[in-house]
Amino acid sequence: MLEINFDPEANKEHIKFFKSFIDYQTDGRGRPTSVPRLVEDQTLVASYDQYVRVRHFVCDSVEDMQTLYDNYASGRAKSVNWLGVMGLSYIITINNIKE
Repeated sequence: MLEINFDPEANKEHIKFFKSFIDYQTDGRGRPTSVPRLVEDQTLVASYDQYVRVRHFVCDSVEDMQTLYDNYASGRAKSVNWLGVMGLSYIITINNIKE
């Protein structure tokens, strides 16, 4: 999972917001059990609101989604939203998340 510097407001035209049960499956409580279907040149990004700041992560797998969801469900975040971002390659700063 990679953390990226990303401003959704500045890139609205490149974003699709994914919704559970429409774009991906959950276990009934909200925990993702599948990755949304992405179109060519689309990257799955989590918008992760930690109360004082919103962080954005590139998710490569359902396990990445579940890790962020589990942290949210345990109270470590206010919300987590899944975005499909087109043309993410223009984002310059990428920080590798250490587990």
